[in-house]
Amino acid sequence: EVFEALGQTWRRRRDFRVVVTDPGEKLSQLELAARWPFIDPISDRSGWTLGDYLRLCWEADVAIGNHTHPAIWGGLALTEPMAAYTVPVMPNRWAYREMCTREMACDVLFEDAADMLLKVERLMNDSALLGRLKCDARAFCQDRLSPSRYVSEIVADAERLTGAAK
Repeated sequence: EVFEALGQTWRRRRDFRVVVTDPGEKLSQLELAARWPFIDPISDRSGWTLGDYLRLCWEADVAIGNHTHPAIWGGLALTEPMAAYTVPVMPNRWAYREMCTREMACDVLFEDAADMLLKVERLMNDSALLGRLKCDARAFCQDRLSPSRYVSEIVADAERLTGAAK
């Protein structure tokens, strides 16, 4: 149902690219590509190179986090597209809310399939909003998901734990 609605949207704007982090297990990659040409599925990368995956991320406008995917892994699957200036459209669940700023939330977090389609449609029709959110997604990855920040947080946690033990 969601893919069919996205297909109707794509027929109006063939220049708009969508990556789905986990389109499901029911169809092969070839079947997905034949049925919904606007989707670049990235879950089954057997035979794909890292370069293929990165190309999809850099070419996409929007990466959709699958609402049936476990939240923590679904959120992690969005980091590469976000670092490649791709707007994440994600279910409004805890781990996904951690993947965006409060300012981005109203434009990228969805409640259900209908809300997700509205968000994608708005991004498709508002190039200024799409451009701003692409930059916000990249900045979020560089700041909050950077290796240096991760290490800093581990060190801070360790210092806190060591200080508490004394």
